[in-house]
This record gives sequence, structure tokens and C-alpha cells, in this order.
Amino acid sequence: MGLNNLSKNLLLLLISVTLSLLLLELMARKCLTLVGSNWHDASDWTKEMWLENHEHNPETTVYPIDRYDSLYGWTLKENLRHVMCNDWAVSSNSKGCRGEAEYSYQKTRKLRILTIGDSFTFGECVGDSDNFPAILATLLDSAEVINIGVHGYGQDQQLLKLMNEGQKYHPDVVRLGFLNDDINRNKINFRDFAKPYFVLSGDTLQLKGVPVSPPSVFMDAFRWKSWGLIKAKWAQLNEHSNDAANDIVTKKILEKIRSICKEINATLVVVYLPWSGECKENKSNHHPLFDSLVAMPGVFSVDPTTSIHSFLNNTRYPDSNFVCHYSPAVNRIIAVEIAGTVKKLNNSSPSKSIAP
Repeated sequence: MGLNNLSKNLLLLLISVTLSLLLLELMARKCLTLVGSNWHDASDWTKEMWLENHEHNPETTVYPIDRYDSLYGWTLKENLRHVMCNDWAVSSNSKGCRGEAEYSYQKTRKLRILTIGDSFTFGECVGDSDNFPAILATLLDSAEVINIGVHGYGQDQQLLKLMNEGQKYHPDVVRLGFLNDDINRNKINFRDFAKPYFVLSGDTLQLKGVPVSPPSVFMDAFRWKSWGLIKAKWAQLNEHSNDAANDIVTKKILEKIRSICKEINATLVVVYLPWSGECKENKSNHHPLFDSLVAMPGVFSVDPTTSIHSFLNNTRYPDSNFVCHYSPAVNRIIAVEIAGTVKKLNNSSPSKSIAP
């Protein structure tokens, strides 16, 4: 008799738990309150947001200019011609570089500058001729400036771009855009989409997450949204729990970028990319990893914060220059700063010259 009551109680408990879970799942499918709208660099959070954004349109990515890539996660589509992305037009060449100009892998007699980085280097929110790599090419009219920056990339993806694509161009200069937030991207395996990442095996970088699964794998799989939201909230709360370990990995990534530049005989120029608040206050907030990188022998740095600050003090609507990334005017200031550094290096002693 006791066993029958126990069985009934267990059955009622199972039914109650099942109904509660189904109710939770139904509620989760009606709202996203557990995730929130502020951005967080946490894999489960970014993945849940991606799934939500793409649930009803699985064939597209956030940007129409992107394509899936099994190594990088996403990259710029090839052969774009003035494709509108929000209210700015994007073109690309046959190799997926920003702009229509084609560049051979074979070295030419011109000074060749390769630019790697995230959306600020790519030129988010400005046209093909208004991003600072494109402007730099006009300021150094005897140089080739090849822009392989991609929005949303961490330094891990930037390293992979340099290793697998960038060094094929035999650049004289590698211009690395350094945004402090890129460091946070190195610790996650999902951002704009699923992405590769590095871990340390002993003292060596080990690549994980490749080949990156295509979007269909995530979209076609059954999804317990309630569990996904719980994981997303937990990831949000613990977003910075492994920052110290990530700094160690990032230091190795940056050292590897420098090592590759040394191997291909390219000068590494690291450009600090300040936020609007830093520019308004004329106070750069360098991450220690930026300072440690530019302190290495043979590495040169550019910090345009003071020049941008001076410009803002003489413009009527300073905030308008940061509505979406950098305005064309701020991009020009950065290009002028880089051009000045490149010219100084070219006019230095033969041992430091970067001219071909």
C-alpha cells in the first residue's frame, strides 16, 4: 500500500515538474526579459540573441555584406558593389577586401600596408572612401593600403586573418587597429556568429572551435528557449569571471601577431582606437596589453586621441562624430596620424626604413 502511494506521489511530482517546465518554456517563447538589451561579451548570451534575431529568417545574417566562413565564423563577401548596409554602402574586391581595388599576392614596388582589425578598421557606418585605411591610401599616394578588417572580430580572428590571408600580400607594414573591447571577444566562441578561439596548451596557443559550424546547424536544432535564456543570464552575470585568464591568452595572440610580422619582415604599427569619452576628455585609457605590445622592439604606436580631442573642441556638434562608430572626419584624423608615422619611419635610418 505504501509503495502504491509512493508511486502515485512520484507520478504527480513528475507531472507537476513537466507542466512547470512546459509553462516556463511557453513564457520564455513570449519574452526575452532574462537576456535584456545591453550587449554582453558572453558566449551563451550572444548565441541566444543570435538565435532570437534569426529565428524567423534563417537564411540571412545580421549584415547583408557577410558570409559564413568555416575558419573565421563570418567574413566580408567577395565582389560586393555598393551594397547598402543600413544607410552606408559597402564594396569589396574578389578576395573580400574592403573597396573595389584589386591587389595581387605578388609583391609590387609600391609600399604595401596591410590593415587588420575590427569594425573601426573595416569602416563601419561610413562609405568605401571614408574609412581611415581608404583615406590613408590617398595620403600616401605611392602606397597600396589593403583593408582586411572585419566587423566584430576579436584579436583571435585578426590573427587568423593575418596568418591565412594577410601575409600572402607580403606587406611592408602591418597596421593593427587596437580596440580595448576586442580583448573581451577573445574569450568567447560566439559573437556575431559562432567563431574560433584560442586556448593555451602549456605555453602554446591552440586553436579551438574549427571548423565553425554553419548557421543551419544552429537554426535546425531543437531549441529549449527557457534553458537557453537561463544560460544566457548566468553567462551575463559571470561575464568577467575569466578575464585574467583571457588576458594571458590575448598576450600570446598579440605576441604571435608581432612574431609573424617579424618573420615576413613587416613593420608592425599598432593604432589605438579610442571611445568618444576618451576623445572628449583627451584621456586615453590604454589596456595594459596595448602598452606591453607597443613596448616591444620594432613595434610602433599611434594614438590619435589628442588630435581627435582638438578637432572636437572646434566643432559645433562633437557628439555627431560618434553616432555610429567614427564619422568620416574622425576617420580622416586617424589616417593623417598613421600617415605621419609611416612617413617618419620611411625617413628614418636605413635600418628602420620600411620602404621596399
